[in-house]
Amino acid sequence: NGPVLATDGAGGWIIAWASTTHIGPYGFPPQLYVAQSGDDAETWSLPIEIVLPDGFWLRGIGSLELAFGGSDNWILLWDIDVYLPDLDRGVIGMVFAESRNRGVNWTTPQLAFPVPESDETKRLAPDLLPDKGLDWFVAWLGVNELGGATGDDEDILFARISIPEPAADCNRNATPDECEIAAGSAGADRGQVDRAL
Repeated sequence: NGPVLATDGAGGWIIAWASTTHIGPYGFPPQLYVAQSGDDAETWSLPIEIVLPDGFWLRGIGSLELAFGGSDNWILLWDIDVYLPDLDRGVIGMVFAESRNRGVNWTTPQLAFPVPESDETKRLAPDLLPDKGLDWFVAWLGVNELGGATGDDEDILFARISIPEPAADCNRNATPDECEIAAGSAGADRGQVDRAL
């Protein structure tokens, strides 16, 4: 589960990794960190922790994927094992956070797709590439996807994540107001899974 390293090809670098050095309220949940460099990796910022929203009880972090999408846009995607107390169930799925200022600020992580109906559904080992604009093409290993139609074996699935253009930023901290006012509700247009290969 890390570290992962990526560049924009113009002197900007971002690194992300998970750490289990701190004890959390539910045992030893890992923390996820990012750091950025704007001088071709000569110097680095202090690490920033990517914190899950309230209502996510983290049990594990899986594969990390980091990619640059042009115009200072970055996305960090990873598979995750969480317990959702509001639903009284666990989910093994994918969450993402995005940055639109070269990794200086990051949005609150959110699920890339709605919570699946089946407790047996698993979404693992994601990979992603920028498609066009703020669209991202995502592929992953899925178990019991598409309403269970894919069965208990691992299948390759794919979909697109579409992220809307930035909204107003009244305090000019490079985090859209909608992300600050309603953390977790703004961001991606959570499309449905397209199909299995």
